Amino acid sequence: MNIQMGKRKQRAEQHVMEDESIQIVSAALPRSWVVRQYRPDYGLDLAVETFEDFAGSGQVETLGEHFFVQVKSVGKFSTTTLTAQPRHNVTKPQPTSYTSDDETQNIEVVKHQIDTSLLRTVQAMGASTVVMLFLVSLDSRRVLFLCLNDYIDKIVVPEKPLYYEQATITLNVPMKNELSRSEVHGAGTAIIRFIAKRSKFYSAFNLFAYQRHELSFCSDGEEQRNTAKHFLGSLRRLDVWGGHDWKISEDYFRWLLHLDSVLPGVPLDGWFASHPFTQWSLNHSHSREEMFNLDMSNFWNGLNVLSRNYEEVCREWNLPTHLAACLAQW
Repeated sequence: MNIQMGKRKQRAEQHVMEDESIQIVSAALPRSWVVRQYRPDYGLDLAVETFEDFAGSGQVETLGEHFFVQVKSVGKFSTTTLTAQPRHNVTKPQPTSYTSDDETQNIEVVKHQIDTSLLRTVQAMGASTVVMLFLVSLDSRRVLFLCLNDYIDKIVVPEKPLYYEQATITLNVPMKNELSRSEVHGAGTAIIRFIAKRSKFYSAFNLFAYQRHELSFCSDGEEQRNTAKHFLGSLRRLDVWGGHDWKISEDYFRWLLHLDSVLPGVPLDGWFASHPFTQWSLNHSHSREEMFNLDMSNFWNGLNVLSRNYEEVCREWNLPTHLAACLAQW
């Protein structure tokens, strides 16, 4: 017989759901990654550190990449179709009217309401400190992800600059953004690996700009080539050149190695013929040295273009926007 003698301490259903959600998230991430619960919790539930088995030996090494996670759960995903309209580059002032011949894009999403105080906190942290939303369906144990930094900068602020004046806002989380160890459910882990490299990319972009500026002040070609040789050594050590889907970075690394193979000297004719980016021809009004100096200039100018590509394109890759939907079709 169970004799009731007053109520005992009870555990809220919300706490049970939170613990179950974190277990599901941990099971969806690569098992070599380290997931740390963040306590006390002021909007950030988890801190995740990425690892990789480079040699295939089972000995995993840290990548030096970290990101934060806000975990939210629902009983079951309820999907809807979002019609994404073409739009102007949101990083620039918006025109009073914008017309486009592009067709609208339909994107399958799950709507989820979130406190604007969390978004304001993430915005204050800056884009280089990655905060992901992991939305968990408790019935199917599926996990969707969304980079909150990018969603704020590319969707929330352009559409609702004073979003923080309301208590909550509804996010559209794309169904294609699924996180799973299983290959059946797409490349979510690879995408998160790329996003987790953000602080490394921003550091690299800063270095690119600094080096280009310093090279412009060299007094002559010899000083410029010696300086470029030294700078290439710094660039080779950066951990941004591969292992992700931004393939143009691998092209630039091949260009880097091609330059490094001859600096600080001036290349012979065959060097131009084997250029990884441009098939140079010596039937040109410039001397070989002038052409090589131009190639170095093009290399550092191109590196600085990468930072703009990253801001305008890469940060929208996995958002529910017209641009992201078009890129997914290419």
